[in-house]
Amino acid sequence: MNRIPAASATANAAYALVGGLQRRFVDGLEALARNLGSTQRFAPVEWFRDDGRHGGGVRFESADGDLFGRGSVNVSQARPMPSRPSSIPCTRWRRRCTSTSAGRR
Repeated sequence: MNRIPAASATANAAYALVGGLQRRFVDGLEALARNLGSTQRFAPVEWFRDDGRHGGGVRFESADGDLFGRGSVNVSQARPMPSRPSSIPCTRWRRRCTSTSAGRR
């Protein structure tokens, strides 16, 4: 299964930047664990939103560790779902309104 990336080059650059920061943070946590004599490590877990059609992400998780107990470092990029008609009336806070509710702004 593959994640479909965002259409925006800026969004993809931001995701790459944050993904690098995520890896750096996980590396730092694992180095701290090693320096303190712990064997605790974080394992990558990839997840998909709607089989990757609307994004997904990678989390590094560790459970039952002797130093952190349980932890997760998460990064994701989610693409918007197709708009669906809503029973919630339009307000100035909602940008998209159905044609039947557009008059109730």
